[in-house]
Amino acid sequence: MEFYLPIKFSALLVTYKYHTKILLVSIKGEANGKIENLTVNVKLSYDYSTYQASLDKFEIKDSGRFSLRFTGNGLLDWMTNTMTSVVTLFLQPVVIRIVQAMIKGGLQAVVDAINEVIRSIFTP
Repeated sequence: MEFYLPIKFSALLVTYKYHTKILLVSIKGEANGKIENLTVNVKLSYDYSTYQASLDKFEIKDSGRFSLRFTGNGLLDWMTNTMTSVVTLFLQPVVIRIVQAMIKGGLQAVVDAINEVIRSIFTP
């Protein structure tokens, strides 16, 4: 049995609090990331002969729109955010790979949990 699941995330949000010390200067703030309209295709299957579920396919169909904003440092944030809008063009593929690994890992954990439940039911 196979299941094909198209999944769309309207918004994935992440907040990273940072504290940097360079020489005698200390900077604290937050970096807020957002990915809008991320679309993935997932294929799950279940084998009745082995009683095993599996994650067969996971692919990002549309990587959506990625934005990154820094807060907490006034004028420094304004300058950083101006540069970030250009840098995010180059960072998006890296961020998408990280998000892909996180989502795929989460889905695989769900499949593993399902297999454990099935195993506990069918194994005395």
